[in-house]
Amino acid sequence: MLRTQIVKASMPLIARRTYFAATPRVMAAGDAGSGFSRPGGAASGDAFTKREKGSEDMWIRQEEQAKLHALSEKVKNAQKHMEELQGYMYKNPASPLKSFRGDTDLTSSKELTKDDGTPENK
Repeated sequence: MLRTQIVKASMPLIARRTYFAATPRVMAAGDAGSGFSRPGGAASGDAFTKREKGSEDMWIRQEEQAKLHALSEKVKNAQKHMEELQGYMYKNPASPLKSFRGDTDLTSSKELTKDDGTPENK
């Protein structure tokens, strides 16, 4: 045992190359199956490659549509919320700037002189 270890240690590293039962598959550019040898590259491959690219593109489009739909729902909800807030701010949301222009008198507004049944309005 010791003799074999001494022999192995004394051999140069190049001579001690270990051989595997199966060689690894390595594809370099230009090898068959690498996609480089095709005129259009890897994207212009066989039917499987085209089908796979098509399904990936379709999935991406569906995801983008779902995101756009969610964003449009958020915008609609924000618009509804803004309309509610405007309703709280202005009694007449169609023309909130009339009172600032002096077109109407605030004391003669129907909202301020509305009879609510209190003794001071009678």
